[in-house]
Formats: sequence, structure tokens, C-alpha cells
Amino acid sequence: MKSVKKANSYKEFNAKVLRKNLFNDGDLSVSDALDYLLYMGQSAFARSQNQERNELHKQDWMSAYKVDYLNAAKTLGLVDQKLPQHNSYVESWIAGASRVGVLARLIDFNYLLSRDLLKTTGKTLILAGQRPLWAEIDGISPQLLKYMEDAISKNMSIEGMGNVSQFIEDKQVIAQEGKNYMKNLAEKSGIKLNASNPFIIYDKEDFNIPKGLYAGRTYPNYIDIKKGYLSETLMSQDLLMRYLSDKINVGIIDTESDKKGARPDTATTARDAAQKLVAIIRAKNILNESEQLVYHVSFHSNQPYIDRQTLTAQREVNKVLEENNLSNIRITLDGIGFSAKENDVAKIHSELGAFFLERYKSIIEANSELNSSRDLSALTYRSRPKISDCIEVPNYSEEEGFSLLRSIQNYFDNL
Repeated sequence: MKSVKKANSYKEFNAKVLRKNLFNDGDLSVSDALDYLLYMGQSAFARSQNQERNELHKQDWMSAYKVDYLNAAKTLGLVDQKLPQHNSYVESWIAGASRVGVLARLIDFNYLLSRDLLKTTGKTLILAGQRPLWAEIDGISPQLLKYMEDAISKNMSIEGMGNVSQFIEDKQVIAQEGKNYMKNLAEKSGIKLNASNPFIIYDKEDFNIPKGLYAGRTYPNYIDIKKGYLSETLMSQDLLMRYLSDKINVGIIDTESDKKGARPDTATTARDAAQKLVAIIRAKNILNESEQLVYHVSFHSNQPYIDRQTLTAQREVNKVLEENNLSNIRITLDGIGFSAKENDVAKIHSELGAFFLERYKSIIEANSELNSSRDLSALTYRSRPKISDCIEVPNYSEEEGFSLLRSIQNYFDNL
């Protein structure tokens, strides 16, 4: 609090003074400082349970301070393109996403292959799972879809596609395209929809919403969902076969939802991929306990998610190796992907909160003496207790704004 008072935070905020004095009072341990940064950083998350990235809402300040914020986010490594760092990879993993997200990552992946910027000796896997499809998130603007299909056929770079915002259409147009796509995919996959009413939207008052589905989204209306349903896995497989099957050795990770219906995520899909890779390594009988073996895997996402998803996936890979007693094996993930766009401030801001959590976990794991006495659930956005009385966000000038983010990054890097 001394540093906050020195920065005059309750009147006219001075971030430079705060950066100079933060954690210099001597009344906080390193562990306390980390907990404080995590708690404050998680305030950026603003993504509610089961809300998808595409459903985030833009706030007024995101326009007013966009330039300053993007500069700070660039310093944190959440904006710029990341290219492959190794000559060859034993496998390539593409993180799952919505249909437009997966297609964008395939365009980027295809470009890297076509320009010999990426070489994979084994399989290319999309880390998908049993997330149900719905029209609003898996639909694509018809104009944008045509442009993206043209880009992948011509081996274009996603960085060179120009301003795709010109293709943004009415949400109803995108949802209708999503319904058309799901109907065609169902026919192709032998999945039966209700002929007279092929789609359904559940109301908030409906107490009979199936597990894993949510109100306000347009889902396929199945005759018998137990006989199969449209999932992220089916969609990803369709995209792979349609656009890349003739170019690479491809496969799908099909991760199940958990018992509570929570959809697969970066951690669970990466864990399944790691287990398959470990099985391949074992099958080749090349394990030699006296020899340290390193396998590089390219992990494909896009900004602002690359560093956070790579950290999450790497943690799961390390757990799988430890569980299999493979102390002489290292599998390292190299995060790769295209840059964030100028209109992505809402996504970047939300991702900042998730990124802080992953950095916090990594630092604690690497430094056992920093273990906090606090319950992690009390610090993270989704699980910590909600309080009604909050201090108003202080005013600050454009020059001072967001410089605190840079100091936090420096603090993490210097631990």
C-alpha cells in the first residue's frame, strides 16, 4: 500500500512512480509479491465460465487507450508473429479452436510448409475434442470463407491477407452459414437431425438443457444424440481432409469432455497428444537411460494465445513424461503462430489474465521455496470470492497508462 500511496493512486495516478517503488517497501516477500501480481493480473480476465473467446465484449477504454495497450501487450509478447525456431520437428500440434480459428491456423501452417520454414518428420495433429458445434461460433462470413479458401489454395501467408475486417457481416449471416455447414457435415458424417426442425436454441428458463450445452446458442437438433453428434473433432477432421490431406501426414486428437460436461481445453488435449507421442517413442525401442534424448514439437496457435497455450501444453507434456518415469526424455514445445490484429484488444486483455496464471504456475513449479500459503483458488478470477466494494480504477495519462504491465513482465523475467 505504501507504493500505491506514493503513486497518488486515489487522485491522479502516476504509473512511473509506482513502477519505481513497487515491492521496495520491504513488507512483502517474493511469494507475497507473486500472489499480488496474480490477483491483480487476473482482474483482466473478464471471461465468464463457459464463455468463448469470440463472445467477449469490447469495453469503452479499449478504444480510448488502444495504442498504449497494444504497445504494452507487444512488450509482453502477446502481439507479434512467432516463427519456428528449429530446423525440424518430430511432430506438429495445432491447437483446436472454432472453425474460423482452425482454418486460420491451417492457412498459417500451410504457408510455413510451402516456404520450407517448417519441417515435420512425423504426424501433424489437431488437438481437438468433443466440444459440441454451434452456429454462432462455428459459422464464417461467406465472403471471408471464400477469401480464406483462396489463401490456402495459393499458399498465402495469414500475415499477408490484409484487413479481413472488410468481410465482417451481420451475426445472423454468420449464424446461417454455420447452420448450413453443420447440416452438410451431419449428412456427410451419417448423423441424423430432426428433418422438420434441424436446429434448436435453449432458453435460460429451460431446465432440460443437455449437459455441456448452454442457452442462447444455436445447436443441431439431433434425433438421437447418443448415436453421434457434431464436435470440434469432426469439424477439424473435415477441414484437414478438405485443405491439407494431400500435403501432410495428418491426424486428430479426440479428447473427451469430463464427467461434469466441461469441454476439452489446451491442457487436456495436449496431455492426450503427449501420451500418444510417448507411446510412439516407446514403440521405436530407442530408449536408453544413459542417453538424454530431446524431441522438438511445433505447437501452432495464434496471438495473443501462443505463450500461454504453449506453457499450459508444456506442463502437461512434462507430467506425462514424469508419470512414465522417462527422466532421460525431453519433449519441448515451440510456440508458433501469426500476429494479433489491431481490433483484438478484448481478446488480448482477457488472455492477459490467463497468461499471468500460467506464468505464476511456471515460476512456482521452478522455485519450490516460493510456494504460497494461499489457496490458488482464492487468487484466480473464476474461483476467488467476489467482493462488492471495489476501489475505482484510478485516472492516468496516456503516457503513463499501461507502463505497469511492462514492470510486471520485468519482475517475472528477473526471478
